[in-house]
Amino acid sequence: MTVRPFTLVLAAVVTLLAWQTWWLGPDARRVPLVVVAPLLALVGCQLLREARARGAPPATDPRPAAVAAVAWAAALPAAVAAFGMLAGPPLFVAAFMRLRGREAWGPTLALAVALAAFVWLLFVVLLQQSVPRGFVG
Repeated sequence: MTVRPFTLVLAAVVTLLAWQTWWLGPDARRVPLVVVAPLLALVGCQLLREARARGAPPATDPRPAAVAAVAWAAALPAAVAAFGMLAGPPLFVAAFMRLRGREAWGPTLALAVALAAFVWLLFVVLLQQSVPRGFVG
């Protein structure tokens, strides 16, 4: 049985939130329960998954993955600043899908084009707002 301390603390916090939410009035507890109930189920599944795991988890250094996560998180605002709101997010999604997700070009380009169309329709057409063009734009 290899349940990590983080999972136990997370389960305790989510259980406390569920318990605190239960004492609210019926109208006030509706939205928090919609969030807490699935979260409690997911944490319970994670607890079962970790309890069923055989042996110790593989000893890997988490630092390269953490550095990569921070780099990808910083890449989205950098892409928006460089290429603008219409081109930045689709370029970020395409790069992420190809480099990190190892997706084929078809789904990658389809999602990037769909995202560009969605951003354009939302901001330019529906909200009638000008979008930042970025340094390159």
